[in-house]
Amino acid sequence: MTWSFPDETIGLKETLCSIKEDKLIEPRALAILKSAEKAGTSIGIACSGGGDSTLLAFLIIKLLPNLLSQIHICHFNHNLRGIESKKDETFVKELAEYLGLK
Repeated sequence: MTWSFPDETIGLKETLCSIKEDKLIEPRALAILKSAEKAGTSIGIACSGGGDSTLLAFLIIKLLPNLLSQIHICHFNHNLRGIESKKDETFVKELAEYLGLK
């Protein structure tokens, strides 16, 4: 199964591509990301597979596309919810592949 935007999110991809960075990320956080970009530092994005962390991954890539080679998406499966935990893990792996992340 290859990850893609679900049908119910039609328009989300276009919306994400049209947003402005100064409206989304707190200035200090953006400064840290830009500093890491200049220094060539690796950045880990913790992603549970939920909406918040998935959106965070998209936003960072959209706002700082030059960071792509430095970004690692991180997920830890605690196996607390049985098959649902495994589905989250699979989703994050597919999302990382879709975004071109490690």
